[in-house]
Amino acid sequence: MRSTEAFPNLEDLDIGWFSSLALPPLLTSLKNLKKGSAALKKLKCGSLSLALLSKLETLTDLTVHFTNTCKCITVETLQSLANLKKLEIWEADERSLPEEGMRALKSLTSSSINYCRKLMGCLPQGWLRHLTALEELDIFQCDRVVELPDELKSLSKMVSLPKALQHLSSSLQLLSLNDLSQMSSLPEWLGDFMSLEELTISECPKVTSLPTRIRGMTNLQFMLVMECPELERRCEREIAEDWHNIQHIPHLYIGH
Repeated sequence: MRSTEAFPNLEDLDIGWFSSLALPPLLTSLKNLKKGSAALKKLKCGSLSLALLSKLETLTDLTVHFTNTCKCITVETLQSLANLKKLEIWEADERSLPEEGMRALKSLTSSSINYCRKLMGCLPQGWLRHLTALEELDIFQCDRVVELPDELKSLSKMVSLPKALQHLSSSLQLLSLNDLSQMSSLPEWLGDFMSLEELTISECPKVTSLPTRIRGMTNLQFMLVMECPELERRCEREIAEDWHNIQHIPHLYIGH
């Protein structure tokens, strides 16, 4: 049997940890991938293996483990992933995902960043800026990341606060949630942010209440709520449902 006919319906491929690997023609040509009734949709591989794959236009789910010998996905490869909906990366550094390539990922709805312990301070500028369809963001065991980039503010389709924020609970001092039109609620774990000093919630019309544990955020000095009609109503001074949870905040601005 010719290699181009070996797996005519292949949709899911997992390539393990190989220091070197030669792939059959079936997997190095987009035309061959499309000869069957289905095309490759899901791939898990080390970054060195990924470099051997020439075109992946059909891919919707990609997991990449970066290695010391291959630390980035090329711009050309990223640009071929226009249909990608889920991206999971492991042990990446600031060079692993070039911004020029990330511009192409307009369909990406879910991203997971794991064990990227070489990242320090803020996530690299450009990793999130162009992901206009992103709904879910998870950051796990990136111990030195203490801040999310400004582009998080532009992810208007985000339906909930990313769980990635939870590991910043002891260090984050400022959180601004702007123009998140699809976000419907704030999680109770937001009350764990004991270091938070400033909180802004703006243009989040579906958010209708605050987590009750916000009353325990004793370091919170400034809070602004605007263009969130129901939330503004619930925060009205002295009479509304959420007032007793926020009355301890010295500088409180509702609906301004």
